[in-house]
Amino acid sequence: MKTIILSIGICMGYAISYGQQTEIRPNAEIKHLTCFNTHDGEIHLRPQGGTEPYTVQWNDGAQGLVRTNLEAGKYVATIQDASANIREIEVKVDAPEEVKINLDIKHSDSWYSPNGSIVATTNGQEIWISKQLNQLQKIDGNADKLSEGIYIVSSIDENNCMNQVIANVELHQRTIDVDLSQFNNGPRTRTSADASRSKPAIAAVEK
Repeated sequence: MKTIILSIGICMGYAISYGQQTEIRPNAEIKHLTCFNTHDGEIHLRPQGGTEPYTVQWNDGAQGLVRTNLEAGKYVATIQDASANIREIEVKVDAPEEVKINLDIKHSDSWYSPNGSIVATTNGQEIWISKQLNQLQKIDGNADKLSEGIYIVSSIDENNCMNQVIANVELHQRTIDVDLSQFNNGPRTRTSADASRSKPAIAAVEK
């Protein structure tokens, strides 16, 4: 009986299928960010089930199964198969912890004997400090005897992710308080004694 029905169906142009159609099963492979502030995340959708081919529309306007150069955040994809079945999937791209640097700056109060300092703390593994980016010097978190100027403090974590902050060491010269009350800065009256002191001495010559 089934053979006869199948034969008739084919002759009449009917498309006969046996079994229940499976729903779309969205699967995603995610590449998270390398560092906190990079844009190298990736999403590779690998849907199964349903009827191929699939079309994919993302909530940010992008299309396709593959996304690259992503920043951290949530992305929603709507997958539709050839039979107009629809399935949504939300994918989260994560970022590692930010490399943070905290500074305690002491300004210098002497131009001839610099005594400024920078104390840096970080959640990274290493710290560098320099006045120029191409002359980094490794420190243990404390740099002293610094003159005034702009310094670059850098830190790198275990993933080789770097953060840099600016430290401005200023020159705050000390002032000396002088009591000027003992000095008379007002106009002075010229006396005859002053005039006599200003004349050249003349030696007496005996004849």
